[in-house]
Amino acid sequence: MHHGKFASSPQIVQLIGTRMAGGQTLTDNRIGLGDTIIHATTGAAAAAGSAAGLVIAAPVAAVDQNSRENLSNHIGALTGSETSQKSSAGNKNCALPGPSAKKC
Repeated sequence: MHHGKFASSPQIVQLIGTRMAGGQTLTDNRIGLGDTIIHATTGAAAAAGSAAGLVIAAPVAAVDQNSRENLSNHIGALTGSETSQKSSAGNKNCALPGPSAKKC
């Protein structure tokens, strides 16, 4: 495709945006069964890879403060839930010097 032709014309970009907002999809309708299979298996492989990474990283989180703080975000991304927690001084050990104290 010649994307530069469309991008150089604000009117064309606006028309395309209006049609997309109205529900029209941008496709050439040549999506085959193979494309659908590739799309589905790519998502499954990515989820399996993320799960394997979490299994390997979980023991590290027991000794690494930064990993521990971020582990719930990674689990939430894998499960599709919002489990992110904002850091606050209330859940940190600010009395001791170290990596966790720098965010106090």
